[in-house]
Amino acid sequence: DHPIPTHLSAIAVGPYVDHDHVHTGAYGDIPVRLTSKAGDSNLMQTKFAELSYAIDACEHWWGPYAWERIGYVLTTDGALEIPTNIAYPRSMIEQGLFANGDLFAHELGHHWWGDLVAPTIHNHMWLKEGPAEYSSHLFVEWKDGHEAFVDVVKDNQQFVLEECHIQDEGFHPLSPMPDAEIYGRHTYYKGASILHNLRAYLGDSLYRQSMQNVIAARFDSHMDVTDFEVLLEEASGEDLTPFFDAQVLQPGFSTWVVDSVSTAPDNGCFATILHLHQKLRACTGFHDNEPLNLTVWDANWDTTLVHARVGGEFDQITFWHEEPHVLLGLNADGRLNQGRLDHTFAITEPTGLASVPWVDMRVGCDAIPEGDSVLVRVEHHWAAPDEGPAAPYVEALSDSHFWVVDGTWEDGTPGAPHLDARLTYVGNDENDLDHGLYGDTEEGGFLAWRPRAGAPWVQHPHYTWQAGSLANGSGVFKIAKLLKGQYAFAKGDVSVGLDEPDLLAQDMDLNVWPNPASDMVDIQVNLPGFSPDRVARMAAFDAAGRQVWHSSAWTDRIAVGSWAPGLHTLVVEGSEGQTWTSSVVVTGPSR
Repeated sequence: DHPIPTHLSAIAVGPYVDHDHVHTGAYGDIPVRLTSKAGDSNLMQTKFAELSYAIDACEHWWGPYAWERIGYVLTTDGALEIPTNIAYPRSMIEQGLFANGDLFAHELGHHWWGDLVAPTIHNHMWLKEGPAEYSSHLFVEWKDGHEAFVDVVKDNQQFVLEECHIQDEGFHPLSPMPDAEIYGRHTYYKGASILHNLRAYLGDSLYRQSMQNVIAARFDSHMDVTDFEVLLEEASGEDLTPFFDAQVLQPGFSTWVVDSVSTAPDNGCFATILHLHQKLRACTGFHDNEPLNLTVWDANWDTTLVHARVGGEFDQITFWHEEPHVLLGLNADGRLNQGRLDHTFAITEPTGLASVPWVDMRVGCDAIPEGDSVLVRVEHHWAAPDEGPAAPYVEALSDSHFWVVDGTWEDGTPGAPHLDARLTYVGNDENDLDHGLYGDTEEGGFLAWRPRAGAPWVQHPHYTWQAGSLANGSGVFKIAKLLKGQYAFAKGDVSVGLDEPDLLAQDMDLNVWPNPASDMVDIQVNLPGFSPDRVARMAAFDAAGRQVWHSSAWTDRIAVGSWAPGLHTLVVEGSEGQTWTSSVVVTGPSR
């Protein structure tokens, strides 16, 4: 016998028939009953064919099923977690397996969260709806594996970023939720998103143990958000104040962006330092002690996962590796839900434009050397980009989002692919992401770009603008040559920049000597009026395309003694998208 909240006391009356079977779970046998009208029984059984996965997933994460049976009954509309007799809309059995799995797993999750442990007051409704919705994600993980689970988590986070603040009339903390929004989108979908983050903070084993301990401590009872935090801390031994302060008690989102990367030889291997910048949207408190995973790709595309804890507006990650890295990705494993979404994918042949999942960008490949392949990584950050430095004609940048593009090629080198892309802005409605920039007028609109954080924002050198009317708030920037770097929508009078001499648009001669070299090389530039300030980055690559050295500023002398003997390519990137290369042969230490 269990006491239950009053709204869960209900019966279903009709010409029903039952279909009974027994599920053998991790803790023993559980009777299962599917109840419907006779004509719906076979179809209901078909659409509940995957229920066993949901039972096993919930028992694994939340603990033994505590009720005398699992039951679902078809009703005219709506779904409600009535213990042992879940009201389930008859219309759902006309839909597919995925939609049914999503709903029956959610309602089953309530038999722990909501039915056994209820929120003390309605303003903490996420304490039952968040875990129930996350149960539907855990069902997918149990049934289809980790990659499918990450896809579902990202789909949910995309909805959270795009819709929750619109449908719920603003950004809200999960606790306390305003009365009008207690059954809103934040409660369900951001609730699930944040419980996924709690799993990242604690790790799988401790998360599972702690959540089961909360159930045991409040079995057949209730709790508020303070109780939840205290119980989790007692069970885990972790200080979860930073988590609750940042992700439960304040609205909005945080995202981490790489400001700079430096790599140097260190005791027979390499040491790499990432300087990070935390950006916020619709909140003021920076996240602290946040678990942020870094994925490192080597030349064979094998990956290594680096675990770090970061916090504050600025932080850094240092890691050591034996092989040079060709690509780095923050949170590429989807471990943490943030104010950003990303996707990493391979291109092996020319392709037409196609939508990249989750990042609101279309990418195609016009050309790639035969037999070659590249990894492309796109991040879409739902926060304002850095305002500067910027070219004089940049009057305004988007205050709501920007992109970062990276990959395993070097722009301007012979082996670089020719990628194209499309970015669409939408700003007609006040809820649209680009309303603040283009809602009144698109006049002066352009696509801003820079090769890396810290470089000046300039107009992207290879795009056309399909605006149509300048008063409807929507249009497309057609990128003819997708360069690595940061992208943002902007406004300004780009004609101002036409009067300035573009020194780096001219042919630049790079003289490297001595060449061949064994120790040091000097670099001389043959360009009248050349200024080192117009250089964004320098890098060197071996014959296999592996980066062996780089600098975020101009230098006219490079130590090459630690490089492997052979042909290397020196690449100089201009702050406005230009690239120059020169070859240098390293002979190894002189004898």
